[in-house]
Amino acid sequence: MNQIIDIYMEILHRPNYKLNPMLSQYNTIKYALLIYRISWKIAQKRIYSLITKCSLLNAYLQKSLEGYLLRQQHISQLYKFMSEPIFHMTERKDSLDIMLEMNMEGLLKHPVIVEVLNLVYEGKFSVDSSALNLS
Repeated sequence: MNQIIDIYMEILHRPNYKLNPMLSQYNTIKYALLIYRISWKIAQKRIYSLITKCSLLNAYLQKSLEGYLLRQQHISQLYKFMSEPIFHMTERKDSLDIMLEMNMEGLLKHPVIVEVLNLVYEGKFSVDSSALNLS
């Protein structure tokens, strides 16, 4: 488990952004949450030597997701990213379900996520529309 956390930290903290695999993924939110979830589950095991590493990695991922949400302003794409199913063996979960499960209150209350969900569920925005932005 220690090696997994070291590998994630090494990959995600590369100074050259072109070499960061997280930025070249289609659904950045989904992949960041999957790495966060692995680290979160390791931290839940309460292994003393890994708690600090996991909390640092999770803090970095959360900060990166918040920065990504501030830069990404396409409502339709953000909604698709957040509602795309995450691989699960028995249940159909999306990014919002995973955030709720891991108590990511700060991210769930992020103004961009709140605004996207409000616009979609209040019917002021059609998910199929490609012209609307959050600017």
